[in-house]
Amino acid sequence: MTRRYKRREFLKGLGFLGAGALAGSLASRIAEAYSVPQVERIVSPRHPDFTADVIVYRDGEYAVAVDSKGNTIARSTDHASVLSKAISVGDRIVILDELILDTAVSLRSNIIIDGYGKGVLKPSTTFADTKLLYAYGSDTQYVENIKIRDLIFDGNGLDIILLHFHHVRKLVIRNNEFKNTATTSNDFSAILIEDTSKSLTKGYGEEIEIVDNYFHDLGGHAMKLINPITYAMIERNRFININLHAVYVAPHPNDWTSKFYYLLVNSNIADTYKAMWCAQGEKVVFSNNVLKNASAEAIDIERDVYDFVIANNVIENALVGISLLKVNDGTLDHAPIHGIIIGNTIRNTK
Repeated sequence: MTRRYKRREFLKGLGFLGAGALAGSLASRIAEAYSVPQVERIVSPRHPDFTADVIVYRDGEYAVAVDSKGNTIARSTDHASVLSKAISVGDRIVILDELILDTAVSLRSNIIIDGYGKGVLKPSTTFADTKLLYAYGSDTQYVENIKIRDLIFDGNGLDIILLHFHHVRKLVIRNNEFKNTATTSNDFSAILIEDTSKSLTKGYGEEIEIVDNYFHDLGGHAMKLINPITYAMIERNRFININLHAVYVAPHPNDWTSKFYYLLVNSNIADTYKAMWCAQGEKVVFSNNVLKNASAEAIDIERDVYDFVIANNVIENALVGISLLKVNDGTLDHAPIHGIIIGNTIRNTK
């Protein structure tokens, strides 16, 4: 049942209670402005140990960032600048409203961005960059320990990458919604993990978790991971109306020897053009996925994939259910080997 929160309850749920609690009209404004439809997110948060350093909310056309002592650290109609300031000040950010970004916002190591199911990040109609949020490491330094959860990413019908990372590890993307991008280009996806410097001296992604997200109405890929990727878990996501792949794990375009290691794609639901594609790696598991209406291959494992398992998937109405032998040189020299395919249900292939 939906109800409006008393000020104390709301601020306690956000971790803004105690000696540094917000006071007066600001606290009343924040507490009274929100009628939370999912009450348990405040009373019993999904992450009960989480307390906020900074909250970001809307006051009319302004975005406002407030720290845990009640200080306004940024207020502007330039929402990107307010979010950037919040990220520079706090390690645990809560976004409570829709922010319209005119420019891309850089993330950093050791940060949590939490939307409490209410926060929306959206590019403006004049947005000129190719990515919305991004975090870039280097050959000598990973960007790491980033959690992005309970947010809505709305592409506003633009050609845009909503989350872009390279040289990242210990990345968790959980319980977000990604929607409404326009592009049909292979270069774009809602989530892109790669190395923009095209250097191979260090891995691009390690310990990646993409879990419990909802992807829909996307013009490019839902997610694209460029090798080398080590330990990636893609689990319990839902994909609807994705123009290209739901999950695309590919070699580096400049080096087809780059590989992934330990890739788990489990318990996802996809109703989309192409569901799962990967090439060039070792130890991959596709299991317990429900894949419907692929007008190409539902699961496509291409060249030089070793030690793979395809198990207990349900595939319906696909052009091809499972493809293993589609290799670039027309031979079997690079065909997937050492695989187990068991317990899959394939219906109504075309």
